[in-house]
Amino acid sequence: MKNPPAEELLPTDEPGLVAHIADLTSRHAELDKRIRELMDLEKPGQGIFMAAEIHQAKHTRTITKFQIDFCKARLNQLRGAGR
Repeated sequence: MKNPPAEELLPTDEPGLVAHIADLTSRHAELDKRIRELMDLEKPGQGIFMAAEIHQAKHTRTITKFQIDFCKARLNQLRGAGR
C-alpha cells in the first residue's frame, strides 16, 4: 500500500499550515517533557531502566521535528508562490 501524497495529509492553505505547525510544536515540547520525566524515573542503582520508553519517545520526537521542518518548508513554498 502506498502512502498518500503530502498534499492529501497536510493543510493546503497558509492558516491551516500555521495551525498544524503550532500543534506539532506543542507535541514536540510535550515529548521533550516526557523524555525528561522518563530519565528522572531511571534508577540504575536499583535496576530501574526506561531505555525502551526513552528511545520510543526520542524516535517520536525526531519524527515530529521532521514534520515541523517539512511543514515550514511547505509554508515557505506557499508564501513564495503567492508573490
